[in-house]
Amino acid sequence: MKLSTKRIIIALSIGAGVTAIGVTVWLLGNEPKDTLDKGNPKQTASPTAAASPETTPLPAPSPTLPAEKTEFQKKSSKITSNLNFLEFSSFRNRNSIGYTLVQQNEMGVYEVDISKEGTMGTPKLITKEPVEAGTKGFYNISSGNALDNILSISDFGGKKSIVLHDAALSESKTIYSDPENTLVGRAVFNQLDNRIVYARLNRNASQSMVEIVSNDLDLKDQRIVYQIPAKGDVEDMLTWMDLTEDGSKLLICFRDEGTRNPVLQILDLNTKNTEKLTDSGRFILSARWSKDGSKIVYSELEGDGAANIYLYNLNEKTEIQITTGKGKNLYPDWSYFEDKILYLSEENGVMSLYMTDYQ
Repeated sequence: MKLSTKRIIIALSIGAGVTAIGVTVWLLGNEPKDTLDKGNPKQTASPTAAASPETTPLPAPSPTLPAEKTEFQKKSSKITSNLNFLEFSSFRNRNSIGYTLVQQNEMGVYEVDISKEGTMGTPKLITKEPVEAGTKGFYNISSGNALDNILSISDFGGKKSIVLHDAALSESKTIYSDPENTLVGRAVFNQLDNRIVYARLNRNASQSMVEIVSNDLDLKDQRIVYQIPAKGDVEDMLTWMDLTEDGSKLLICFRDEGTRNPVLQILDLNTKNTEKLTDSGRFILSARWSKDGSKIVYSELEGDGAANIYLYNLNEKTEIQITTGKGKNLYPDWSYFEDKILYLSEENGVMSLYMTDYQ
């Protein structure tokens, strides 16, 4: 599958009179050490039954080709806040985001409303825990197709687990414990069928494997849906995952063995087939599905050290460049409002939260 037949650049101009946000972010930690600042956003229950491998080798997807570029103009607006974000994820069923931050040696998970005009409401605390130096706390959060929940991986005291934070009840619970610390990459939650998808390292096989596991929380049933041989820095192999609204397809970024660049693919959880969206010459940092699954917004690291945001239309096979320039524009996500995208942008060492039109 070719990524696009037409590539469009939308150059952003920042609207005058918008108040600065003052948001300092610790990045997620899967960026190259020589280009991006690494993040340090570094509960237990009985583990569920181990899944048995039932996968077959997947055909190698075809690489993509470069695309043409055409220029357009758009505006973005900075959202006012004094919050020290670590990371954020946008809810799909209401105009709010879930986010994490550290205050006075405690890491908290919060929810806050954001209007269509870009104003921010009063933050609501869901949970917080003491965090010590050298631990990640709550990280890799995802609220994508969850109605009232934010999913995160937690690392307090060196023990990893998957935690579900209920925004409506302001409580959190561990839904998968990982005493052997095999969790790698991200975990995502599909509230429609009460299922989580996560990645782990299986060291027990003759060849160590990174496994993507689908876990039905109602049936307490796990199945392995994808495997890849583990090589090099295993924690760094699977850099991103995101699930469609109906839970049928997964966006995944696996590092290419040669270039070490994360390659963006679509994994069909029903057929086990993959589609490759980018080749190993591009460095994809993060990606999110649109609500209807017809578009993907993602951040790409470019050769000059800049990071910019693109939108890919799966139906039209076109790619639109949302941001330009030499700054770092990172971790885009769809807002509740269908025509707007939220993202983080670095300015003079400070990360700010932006909202932009894309249509």
